[in-house]
Amino acid sequence: MNTEFLSGLFRDIILREGELILPFMGSILLEDVPTSFSEDGKVITPPSKKLVFNNYNLSSNDILLNEYAKRREISRFAAKQALYKDLEELRTQAEKEGVLTLEGFGTFRFTDREGYTVDPAPGFVISTDTFGLTAVDLNEDVAEPQPVAEEPVAEPAEEPVEEEITEVPVEETVSEPVVEPVAEKVAEVPAEETIKKEEKKPIKKKRSSASKALITIVVIIVVLLVAAALIYIFRDSLRPILEEILYSDEELRIIHYKL
Repeated sequence: MNTEFLSGLFRDIILREGELILPFMGSILLEDVPTSFSEDGKVITPPSKKLVFNNYNLSSNDILLNEYAKRREISRFAAKQALYKDLEELRTQAEKEGVLTLEGFGTFRFTDREGYTVDPAPGFVISTDTFGLTAVDLNEDVAEPQPVAEEPVAEPAEEPVEEEITEVPVEETVSEPVVEPVAEKVAEVPAEETIKKEEKKPIKKKRSSASKALITIVVIIVVLLVAAALIYIFRDSLRPILEEILYSDEELRIIHYKL
């Protein structure tokens, strides 16, 4: 029995699955332990996890067998025979001596009254989410931090600053000649003449647009009269064409039949 191999195998499966089923023995569960106080109420223990051996769970699954075959790189059939042999040696030694320790995993204990129990090995961190938390003694006096006296800071001596007086040259005022605006002469146009010109322009435009409309109407009427005269003159020659345009084949048969 390779105890080092079994220790690493058991540890990885219990942390990943939360349960490790050992055929013909039972199962190991990972249970949460809430925050608790000691019996005298002076010590508070942070939340953690513990290993619990269930002697009545005799079910089986393939998690342990598959992982065993994968790590040994052997077939499932060969892994099943080797695994059952190792578990049988573990069970026999634990029941015979009452104690069996797997380094890195924990210690198995067996009694006729309680059956199997298991305690985690020192350094086996079961509860990774509470890693680093320890029990707190509520009666210990906690030294309050005392304020640190601030040392006075010497202010630097002020050095006299020499003021430099710069002479500002007086700008000479140059008198610029003032340019007077030249009034533009605007030719005055008699108001009456401009009003008459503005009134005459829209009248011409209205007359021209009216004449154009009248001429257009006359041309359309003349074209329609000429077209009507041509249709009347050539009515006999245009009759087949008009019949094809205006009537379908069935209507033409009916008309010619009646005729």
